[in-house]
Amino acid sequence: APLGRWLPGARCEVYRGACTFDACEHATREVCLENAEEEKEKCAEPAYAKQVCRRIEEKECDEDEGEAKRVCLENAEEEEEKCDGAEYGEQGECQQTACLDHRDDCALTDSDAVEPSSEERNAACGRHNSPEKQAACIGTVNKPWHCRDPTNVQPCNWEDDSFLLGASLYQLPLLPVEKDFPFACAAGVLGSADPEDQSSSGCAGRCRAGSQCPTEATYEALPCDAGRFCPNGTSVPLPCPTGSYSNATDLAAASECTAAT
Repeated sequence: APLGRWLPGARCEVYRGACTFDACEHATREVCLENAEEEKEKCAEPAYAKQVCRRIEEKECDEDEGEAKRVCLENAEEEEEKCDGAEYGEQGECQQTACLDHRDDCALTDSDAVEPSSEERNAACGRHNSPEKQAACIGTVNKPWHCRDPTNVQPCNWEDDSFLLGASLYQLPLLPVEKDFPFACAAGVLGSADPEDQSSSGCAGRCRAGSQCPTEATYEALPCDAGRFCPNGTSVPLPCPTGSYSNATDLAAASECTAAT
């Protein structure tokens, strides 16, 4: 975009459907089975078995310990059967959890990524900005991601050029624009020639303290006026308080004005 102006920008990514797998109570099938086994062992404790029995049967189970244990074990076995339910994939991971955890990864790959390629896995972990997060990523990224299918509407033409994925692109308005385009950075905001600062109305940020950006599309800040001060984001310099003055042209606050004597 020209100096001092901006265009709406967004990351090129794959818009995918929502994660709508059945929710899993446990993270993996193995954990699910372990919890079910622990539940069975607890049923051997009369007090615990009676507690579960009262909750399941909604009646008093205190007088018959055998009945309480039977109800408790049946409940544990039902929970164990759930561990083989459809919500768990072949490798035992929770499909819903995997889909949600890899939502951003799925947005940056053009494959179905149920079984991501090694390149996609490396790229996913490489997006983390610390060695600790990268190391933690290795433990989960090798399992299926369970990405959903792309939606009908996509923000960019990644189908023809997958190298666009992850890039920041300018997005042209869908409707006619009845004003200057690209848009001018507002007064009080500093423009820039850097494409990274031309993708939103924030431009390169507010005009720095001690200077002014008096007009739209300002890309070189001007010194503050003498006898005035300019806090961050100044478009119109503010006068020094009554009883003070200054000949400087870089004041950022009223307290920097000099008291008259």
